[in-house]
Amino acid sequence: MTALIWLTTVAVFCQAIIAGQFVSQDGQDSWITLHGVVADVSWVLALISTIYAYAALRTSFPILLRWTAALFVVTLAQTGIGHLITDKGMDWLIPVHVPLAFVVFAIAGYLSVWAVRVRRLKYAGHLDRAVESGEEHNADVHDVVRAG
Repeated sequence: MTALIWLTTVAVFCQAIIAGQFVSQDGQDSWITLHGVVADVSWVLALISTIYAYAALRTSFPILLRWTAALFVVTLAQTGIGHLITDKGMDWLIPVHVPLAFVVFAIAGYLSVWAVRVRRLKYAGHLDRAVESGEEHNADVHDVVRAG
């Protein structure tokens, strides 16, 4: 899960770098095309992360499933709005597209931090001890992940 979240987060952050390249730059058409391609990669990675979270984490960490699903929905919406801007000339959507990017960044960052933390605590045995101590099997991350 951690690798999927990291790949998705890297793709999301690449979006910002690429967007910065086509703002008032020569040759912006190729940057805009690349921006759209990476956007499509981002939502596909977010979808794969959501499918994996559903298959592997829905009972033990439902909050991570909810956040990966939120990342997928927001990333897909962001990509759709971006394609409407570039393909249909709906520039009036730019004031929605740009702030929505910050929501995508926030969710991707949140998931990256929790994916690393859950992985680290799982390998340290903290999650197994929490389950053995009687925590509910379907507890959210904040219920079972505690500093040891």
